[in-house]
Amino acid sequence: MKSIGRNERCPCGSGKKYKKCCGGSQAAPSTDAGGVTAAPGLFGPKAAALTSLLDSFAQWSKPHTYRIMPLTEYQALETIAERNQVYWREILYRAHFGACTALMRLREWLHGSERALGDGNVLMLATGIRGFLEAAADTWQSFSDVPPSLADCHMVVRRAIKGELSEQMMLAPELEGMLIHFAYARRLKRGDGPALHNATTAKDTISLLEQSAPTIGVVYATLCDYTHPASASVFRFAAERTHPDRVRFAPQAGPEKTREILKLSEEVGPIALALAAPPAIMALKVLNSFAFAPVATPWADGVSLSFSGVWRELEHRLKAQTPPRTATGAEQDRIIADTKAQYRAVGKAKRRGKADK
Repeated sequence: MKSIGRNERCPCGSGKKYKKCCGGSQAAPSTDAGGVTAAPGLFGPKAAALTSLLDSFAQWSKPHTYRIMPLTEYQALETIAERNQVYWREILYRAHFGACTALMRLREWLHGSERALGDGNVLMLATGIRGFLEAAADTWQSFSDVPPSLADCHMVVRRAIKGELSEQMMLAPELEGMLIHFAYARRLKRGDGPALHNATTAKDTISLLEQSAPTIGVVYATLCDYTHPASASVFRFAAERTHPDRVRFAPQAGPEKTREILKLSEEVGPIALALAAPPAIMALKVLNSFAFAPVATPWADGVSLSFSGVWRELEHRLKAQTPPRTATGAEQDRIIADTKAQYRAVGKAKRRGKADK
């Protein structure tokens, strides 16, 4: 999914151009008597529309159970149609699970940060906003291409989930890899799991948002300084220096530090939210188009994205009757090789000594 153009409608739902809304300079928040922001929500009114969508999704959400067939059972399937059916249903399961959890995770980091703001807990506020930015970048990285990928192969998906795709196996390893990585990526020890499960660094993930939020790296580094046992986390309890050879312990220095963190987060927070939430919502809307009950989300049909050029393009693709291009033999070989590489163990497991055998 392409980056948001400055003259496009803002994904937050305000109806304004992106450059005039979340992509532009942020208006100064109002303040209460204590000097701490009194604007509604963590990032103020410009993020209110998307924040309210996260809240309404949480109120609608119901438990879902997805069955991922064990490999041995899958290999025992006799027909191509059966294998395609299981494979594509599981792709849809992974997309639905990922989109739902992405929205809930964004909401939890946001509201956790808001609670820290209300409590005057500076360190938890910095940690919460840092976690939110990481979650937003991870969601953008994983889901920006999921809706268009599903839309482009919608004819294959529709036939496969009905058990009608019997000509040949139709796989989507890149889409499958993105969804598996989103759900299972973590820091692995040597030999602990496949490369596909190895998480990228938080810094690398955050950098993906720099095109739309150029200062996000600086903001993130500052939040990390508060979160880690570093100088910023210590001097959070110190007054501003007025003399070079004096340090003053000031346990009530919270409002000043809070304003600093909020000022930084207002530069990038609304943009991160506008980049992260819409792809997950669009994924749910695309899934609804397949009329497959296990991944149906009626809530998403009630979310209007008519202002979004990206969504209008997706609707056009979902109506197209041109089947996706079949990979050439060379492309299939490359895809198979790349897929196998993803499932190789990270590093090599340490050899056990004789006493351990």
